[in-house]
Amino acid sequence: MSNRRNILAAAGAMAMLPQSRADQEERFSLFLHGMVWNRQLPNPLNDWLIRLDVLVSIPIIDSPGWATLGDDFHAPTASQVRIQSAVLRGSQLTLTGSAAESMNPALSAQPVRIEGTLDGTSVHTLTLFIGPALFSGMGLVAKTPPNGGPIPIPFPNAQ
Repeated sequence: MSNRRNILAAAGAMAMLPQSRADQEERFSLFLHGMVWNRQLPNPLNDWLIRLDVLVSIPIIDSPGWATLGDDFHAPTASQVRIQSAVLRGSQLTLTGSAAESMNPALSAQPVRIEGTLDGTSVHTLTLFIGPALFSGMGLVAKTPPNGGPIPIPFPNAQ
């Protein structure tokens, strides 16, 4: 009987700890750079070649993440996106937020979702949703080490 009580007491004490070391190691910053497009959309969206840059902490705890969207030839795509949710389940990344500011008034406050499958430093099936419009492409991703530090820049052909 005392063994059972000791086990229950130890389990209760473990549950009262603020956070385990494993929980802390799951936190990291992620930087994503990509390019997306969709030639099937109606004009002018079908001509946009959108580059995106994202910096977000996973999970988001104290402050939102941010993304910028832009196209060198179509200024109305230029937007800043506030990322309010960042989830990484296995290799599947899902970021959700809204356009905080945009050169195009029609894009302001639009919901934004960024999804992709991480494979090393690559992002396959990178998808950007701006409102109902869907754009697809690919990207690169870098994560900070679990203990923090600089984000390594992923060069595809680096030795």
